[in-house]
Amino acid sequence: MKPALTREEWEVEQSFPLSPGDWVEYFYDTPEDLHALAARCLHNQPFGFAHWMVSWMLTRSWGAVPRKIQDGMRTEADVDKYIADRIEALLPPEEGR
Repeated sequence: MKPALTREEWEVEQSFPLSPGDWVEYFYDTPEDLHALAARCLHNQPFGFAHWMVSWMLTRSWGAVPRKIQDGMRTEADVDKYIADRIEALLPPEEGR
């Protein structure tokens, strides 16, 4: 999947971050615009995603998991569940659940 924003676009985002009130006013009309909006909305949010999660999924290395996240986690399954819970929280409920 293509990144939502280029490195240059992220640099601009850091200079002019969106506040929650701005999100509803952001103009979008293409799937790429929606992808970029989703990335901006999730960036630096407690319910968003982080690079360490990608590193974990690719390497299964405990060194990828920040120390504050490791507290209370004993197994790889604990880390997987932590990431899965974050993903699932952004999805609509499954039918029958």
